[in-house]
Order: sequence, then C-alpha cells, then structure tokens
Amino acid sequence: LFVGDWMTPYTFSIHAERAAPYLVLPEDVFYMSVGKAELGASATYTVTARNEGTADLTLYDVWTTSPAFTVSPTEARIAPGDAAVFTLTYTATTTEEEHAIVNFQSDDPNQPLRKGYVVGNPVGIGVGDPFPYTEATNVETLAQWTSDDLGGQVTLLAYFATF
Repeated sequence: LFVGDWMTPYTFSIHAERAAPYLVLPEDVFYMSVGKAELGASATYTVTARNEGTADLTLYDVWTTSPAFTVSPTEARIAPGDAAVFTLTYTATTTEEEHAIVNFQSDDPNQPLRKGYVVGNPVGIGVGDPFPYTEATNVETLAQWTSDDLGGQVTLLAYFATF
C-alpha cells in the first residue's frame, strides 16, 4: 500500500492474516461543548466510538479529568465494524466555563490512549447557539445593518483585520 502527502511517500505492508482492533473517534472529540447549564443542572454530549479493525476492540477505561464531567459507560467491547455510544454528562459546579480531558484507554495497538476535550458553560457562542444581536456598517454604502435584518436566512460573516 502506498500513501503520501505532498512531501513524503509512505509504504505499508498489509497482512490479511493479522487481526487487530482500530479505534476511530469522531473529529469533534477535540472540542465537545455540552452547552450551558445552570448551577447544579446537567447537560450531555454523546460520542460514538467505532472499531474499524479486524479484531474485537476493548475500551477498558474511559474517564475524565474533572469531577464535573462523567462518562457512561466506562468500558465497552466493540466488534469489528461496530460502534459504541458514550454519554458525557456535565453537572455545573459553577457558572463559569469548565473543561476536562476525556480519556479512552483501549487495546488498540496503534494508540492505546486517545484523548478528547470537553467544555461546559463555554464562553462565547458555539455550534448550535443562536447568533447574538449584531450591528454593523456597510463600508461601501455606509448603510447600517443589524442581525435582525436577516432573521431566518443563512448568513456568512467574515471578521478580519489588517495591521
């Protein structure tokens, strides 16, 4: 098997007789926002772990680095081609932003420990949050513009600066 990027080609040998698990986590595992929660209230986020290997995958310890976040189940066995869903539960201990590292310890020989980043009560807006009220001036026409003018429409705003 030949694989490469712009700079370096790689060669791999595939051995069909060798069986091994292969853990695949979704791309959003690097920033999982459970959203906002009132003090003492809870919010959840789900993560689907897939086994794209040729042998059973065992996740034998899944945990977080903060007591404000829990994960369930804490272990799973996933057959080749199958998946398991993990639920992250955030219970707000403050009204400020809280975060944790989620650890997935497995028997994947390539990378036995995978990590993700989870946030509760994130500062600012996140995916799925309503767009905040915004006012702006069109630099060509000097016309005033507000986000209310485009309610219900898909709008792309690009913020940039030159120095």
